[in-house]
Amino acid sequence: MTPKELVLALFSAAFIDHDPEAARQMVSADYIQHNPQVPTGAEGLMGLIPLVGQSGMTATTHRVIAEGDMVVLHNTYDNADAVEPLRLRPLISSAWKMERLSNTGTICNPSPKPLRQGVA
Repeated sequence: MTPKELVLALFSAAFIDHDPEAARQMVSADYIQHNPQVPTGAEGLMGLIPLVGQSGMTATTHRVIAEGDMVVLHNTYDNADAVEPLRLRPLISSAWKMERLSNTGTICNPSPKPLRQGVA
């Protein structure tokens, strides 16, 4: 599976199919979660998935940008304020999410080094 395919499969498992067991196969145990309301690690993400399913939140991917082991998704989320860990950010409607793959082929999402302004 390419990095792009893997990230899209994880997004689908988590936010469309609401299948934590399928998602678990695609993330490393030390997955870094950038949402401060959700604990870091695979278990934090696995705990969020049922809440997303119960809430009625829907997610749509509009753009996928992939380069090497990094993949960026542009998504919109409808009804995100219904998901308890996301309630502090009720105005979320569109987000960019960057994922990075580990050398074992799972999504680990370590924070990339900050870019200096004007440097890509």
